Amino acid sequence: MSISFDHTIIVAKNSSDSAAFFRELFALPEAPSWGPFVNVQLTDGALVQFAEPPFEMLTHSYLSTPGEPVP
Repeated sequence: MSISFDHTIIVAKNSSDSAAFFRELFALPEAPSWGPFVNVQLTDGALVQFAEPPFEMLTHSYLSTPGEPVP
């Protein structure tokens, strides 16, 4: 079975500036954002989501999506 990384959330003092810095650093295009998140989409489709405090969550948040079993 394959597993793909879906997203992670980073709490930042300024989510817009942090996302812009991340995009510039890795030469990534802007991505649609929603709710409390400013999103950066990686080339494989995974999202790095920046949110400003107060934002309640676990100290780490990762989501993986299992794929089809490999024969």
